[in-house]
This record gives sequence, C-alpha cells and structure tokens, in this order.
Amino acid sequence: MGDKMNNQQEWEAVYSSDTSRHKNKYPSELLVSWVMRNFGSTPYENRNILKCLDIGCGYGNNLKFLTDEGFNAVGIDFSPSVVSAVNDSGLKAIHSSAINTPFNDQEFDFILDRSAIQCNSKEDIVKIYNEILRLLKPGGRFFSVFKKTGDNGFETSLHTDQEIHKLLVPFSDYSIDYYSLTMNNQESELSAFLISAIK
Repeated sequence: MGDKMNNQQEWEAVYSSDTSRHKNKYPSELLVSWVMRNFGSTPYENRNILKCLDIGCGYGNNLKFLTDEGFNAVGIDFSPSVVSAVNDSGLKAIHSSAINTPFNDQEFDFILDRSAIQCNSKEDIVKIYNEILRLLKPGGRFFSVFKKTGDNGFETSLHTDQEIHKLLVPFSDYSIDYYSLTMNNQESELSAFLISAIK
C-alpha cells in the first residue's frame, strides 16, 4: 500500500514523462458539441464576456478550443507540470484542486469536466460538486463526462445512476445521458454519464 501512487502522483508522473500519453492535442468531441449547442449562438465578438472553467484541463486541448472560439477560459489541474506547460503555451491555467479553488463566488457562466472529477474519492466528489455550485452564476451551466463502466487505467470512482442523481439534486435542472464505445475489436467497452446541469 505504501508504494501505491495516489491519483495526483499518477497523473503528475504521466504529464511529466517524455511520452505523448494523455497529452491530448485535439478537443473532446463531446465537449465541443455541448459547448456549441449551448453557447454557439452567441456572436463571436461577445463570447469573451462568458467565463468558463475547465476542471482537470490537462494539456489544454479543450482550453485551446474554448479560447479559439472566443470564450474567456481558464483551467485548473492538480499537476504542476501540466499547468506550467499550459501557461507556457499562452493559455491560462492554475495549479489547484477542484475542491477548494481560488475563484470568487458566482464567477463562471459555465464549467466543464471531461472525465477529471471521476478521478477523486466519492467523498471528495461531493465537495467538488458543492464547489461547482459556489462558482457558477445563477443560471450557469455545467457539463461533465463521468465514467460509468470500464477501465481506463487510472483509479476512478464509479457511481450508480442513483448516486449521480443525488449529486445533481441541488441544481435547478439537469439531464443525464449515456455514451459508450468499444475498443480493441470489441474486446473492451467504456461507458460514461453525460451530465448537463443548470444552477
């Protein structure tokens, strides 16, 4: 047990390595689709007034999409190496956990999570959802891709449908959909909750 890395150490090891593993270049198709469905009608010249937080921003692939589309986007990640790389690229990221961020109450119009929150304990995920509610403006929106089944090689907290619903009760409105894909000629399958919520 003493030799086992926690998730933060594991991700830092991945991000600080010389490999390209998890150093994504292109944005998540699911995230792009959700953002453009919800905010794509906002004229480009007005999008900079919409402030977005990307939780677990990694190497900034989604941040770059958001910034290129004109949104005022900032990321957080608990890996110092990846935060340094993101800032060096000209994007904005802060070294922070998602439990206790340095931002003001009601600072963000929308918050995104592309499978980062799931890399926490169930107890901490409750705290993260409380922090998301604190950070969102009234009517602000939240999108999350949250693993339902499968193994992606990292420690994650699997939740039942009931547990996901319970996390979302404090929001004024929410929807839950499912996404699944097979890999290695259908030898394995991953499925995820697609969560969309309004404060």
